[in-house]
Amino acid sequence: MLRVVTLGVLVCAIVFVASLIFGGDSGHKYTLKFQTAGSIVPGNLVMVGGHPIGKVNSVDLTDDNLVATVVTVDEPLHEETTAIVRKSSLSSVAGHYISITPGPDNAPELEDSATLDESQTTSAVELDQFFDIFDKSTRKGTSNTIQGRGVDLRR
Repeated sequence: MLRVVTLGVLVCAIVFVASLIFGGDSGHKYTLKFQTAGSIVPGNLVMVGGHPIGKVNSVDLTDDNLVATVVTVDEPLHEETTAIVRKSSLSSVAGHYISITPGPDNAPELEDSATLDESQTTSAVELDQFFDIFDKSTRKGTSNTIQGRGVDLRR
């Protein structure tokens, strides 16, 4: 009988500790709508000033062809908050994150589950998208210039 009680207490303790570590919806959830997601995936960080404050929970396409990202952050956001998709480096494919610029602290807090629409969000511009604005001859000339700068002139 003592073994059964000990085993029961042990199982309850494990469930309690696991619920503290993995359970619960701590934080504040918001939906951020972007024109494009810029390779944002669930698990990417949400940051303010380079410091993580939350994570991306889900990324879905809306009926009006926007990207709705649901995020959870530690502290409530205020009105006038803006968000932008950023890349941690040019060489990283998976290094995207959402950078938040919080609204003023004296502004009213946003309700949990509030939505920041595309007027309050900005999508990242990929390098290839930038070069796509030029015609073919300009892209070729820019490519030649970049490659020419990489040539070692000491030869």
